[in-house]
Amino acid sequence: MRSEIQKREVARTAEHGAVLNKDQFLDDFGNESGQAYPRSRIHTTAMIIETGNIGQRVLGIFKRAPWVAEKTVRLDATSQLILDGQYGLPSLRKSIREDRKGSEEAYAALMNEFDHNDIKVEHVHMPEGRFDKMIPLRGRMHIKGSYVDNRTREDDPVMRGTARESVFYLHTNNYNNDNTAEIAVKYTGEVAERLIDIFDDTFAHPPSEDKPQRVVSDTLQVFVDAGKPGESQILDSAVGLVDHAESVLSWSWMRPDGLMADALQRAHERQAHVSVITSKSGVQDLQKPLIRSRANTFHIANTLTKLRGDTYHITEDESRRIHTKCIIVKLDRTIVINGQLYFEGQKVAFYGSHNLSTKGVKAGTQEMQFLTTDPQIINNLEVQFASDLTTTL
Repeated sequence: MRSEIQKREVARTAEHGAVLNKDQFLDDFGNESGQAYPRSRIHTTAMIIETGNIGQRVLGIFKRAPWVAEKTVRLDATSQLILDGQYGLPSLRKSIREDRKGSEEAYAALMNEFDHNDIKVEHVHMPEGRFDKMIPLRGRMHIKGSYVDNRTREDDPVMRGTARESVFYLHTNNYNNDNTAEIAVKYTGEVAERLIDIFDDTFAHPPSEDKPQRVVSDTLQVFVDAGKPGESQILDSAVGLVDHAESVLSWSWMRPDGLMADALQRAHERQAHVSVITSKSGVQDLQKPLIRSRANTFHIANTLTKLRGDTYHITEDESRRIHTKCIIVKLDRTIVINGQLYFEGQKVAFYGSHNLSTKGVKAGTQEMQFLTTDPQIINNLEVQFASDLTTTL
């Protein structure tokens, strides 16, 4: 047993505080899974898993785990059913099914592979009632996170006295085959264990209202939106940060809208440095009919932003979708958030699943966002921002 475990530990893994892109996250999660204790818990939550290369890659992460480990996957039922053309307006379903012939059967085959390898897959938020099936946009689970919980090691005589840490990733990516810019922030040790507990509790006891922020450490707070349409403490907090910012770096799936667009404009007008990376307007080149159907809406929103005249600096990535959801601000004054002081000149990063979009808040989605002042993580995020900015040029 020991020689087998030592063999699995050859692969290198990222350190606490690492900011990983999509491929790096998948590789690191696989390495941590392969080095996990026999009776560990290995889990991932995302909206969807597509078939093909990405589906097999996720399956491979769990297949690397010890066969006695508890392996679980949580997916959003509504999103997966829309993806396969089973729910939604008739015209949309027809378009998706024509574009994705055989996807339903391929997904069933992938789920059979998960089941054959003792990986439990849970589909949450199944649409209820005729309206939800026709326009299935309410109450979707938008949170993404993964972990390897090694705290069971003391129950295993073979592993007693070893020191393999638990790990937790808060990531932005779902498991799709698209070319997207993503981030995953990695936590290890006691902080990871606390985050695992908060993450599990969020789904074991789904909140009916936005949960009060949870203080994990002196540098980290966790925010959870319940998914109540029209309400979001995460968006409100992000706007508050930007309103007190000397500088702002932001990734955005599309050009910022609503409250966040107004906050960024206010920051620009008081001469704060504001830089936003977003996806190219007009996404007709994307393959999914669901995305294509929204292209005109995106184009109108982007055009209206441009018509406002002098505005903050926006860089559009023409080669891929920007799916990272993060802002980094340098504060221009001392403020209090959830009873904690954040000082003038201090840098704060706010990242997670939330698109920071007013339109998204109206739809009502469950979200999780981390607020950190950890210098190492913020520096790593700034390096990633610079890298993504270079990629767009």
